[in-house]
Amino acid sequence: MTSTCSTGRLRKTGLVSSLLAIFISSVIGCGLLTTTTGTIVYDHCILPPSPIGEKGENALKASLDAVKMSGNLEATFKSEATKLLEINQELVKLYALGTYCLMSKGKTDAQQSALHDQINSITQEVTSKNENVAKANPLPSTVIESFNFPLQFASDVIQVELRSVADSLAARLRIPENNLRANIFMLSKEDGKLRIPPGFQVRMFNPIEQRVAFPQQHGATGVAFSSSGLVIVMLKKKEGFFSEGGSIFLVEGWDIFHYSLDEMAKVAPDLTWIFSAPIKKENGEVIGVLNVDCVGIKSCETITEKNLAAQGERPMRIAATKIGTLLQSQLKTTPQ
Repeated sequence: MTSTCSTGRLRKTGLVSSLLAIFISSVIGCGLLTTTTGTIVYDHCILPPSPIGEKGENALKASLDAVKMSGNLEATFKSEATKLLEINQELVKLYALGTYCLMSKGKTDAQQSALHDQINSITQEVTSKNENVAKANPLPSTVIESFNFPLQFASDVIQVELRSVADSLAARLRIPENNLRANIFMLSKEDGKLRIPPGFQVRMFNPIEQRVAFPQQHGATGVAFSSSGLVIVMLKKKEGFFSEGGSIFLVEGWDIFHYSLDEMAKVAPDLTWIFSAPIKKENGEVIGVLNVDCVGIKSCETITEKNLAAQGERPMRIAATKIGTLLQSQLKTTPQ
């Protein structure tokens, strides 16, 4: 698909609470980013929600334009990151994520991995000059292979939590429990995609569907992973939303929730909606995504996105936090 200046705009949501749903990416050959009312989207790339990003929009915009035009990480990215650090350290993280999205398009898995490591390395170099900045990589680096899951961990621990959150939503939404499924996706070192670790699902009976894989920035799972926000996708309506404070905020465009035909063929044909929540470590790094979805059109289509946000956001947040603690306890002591 060819991007144009008319579609690659920067849009801002009118949130007055703590969440600003931010999307940033690039359009080759277009001018500066522009601002209108609505969710921030720029060529389908996603950054974590941040009020700091809203306040520092002009500086962040200028830095993204600079690195996009030069394509030079060592010089341009470093100098722009240094400028942003003088404003706010959070802008450096947003800039790193935005730069990765801008420069990873069209690259092979190996090239994306090298780009990921280079951006993290330069960011660490820049932020190390400021003693008040926490030394954490801006791009997610914890993968499935970073964990050492005991033999019965999936069945005795994870599946218990997944059944609990699915049954909680079923009770709140007043639909049969058997219509709701739950799973966890985590980043795979093998190909950089989000996959379900063995046993990290309940009521997904098709082994082919259990092998579905999502890019980090596509589908409800990929959007939640990349944006660090709670995401609701209504598949029949082809609409996606952020959920914050029990309210919904429409994401303009459907393309970011679309994925390859090969992966779509693995998904249950009667899948109606998905509610995705990022799973985080204590330092805020996203290490996975908790999904609860609904299969069975008759029961599932009675639920609206507003119902999901109002009734489902709190149990999803609680479950994602608890699962994050459980997963972090299984991290290997040596890096992978």
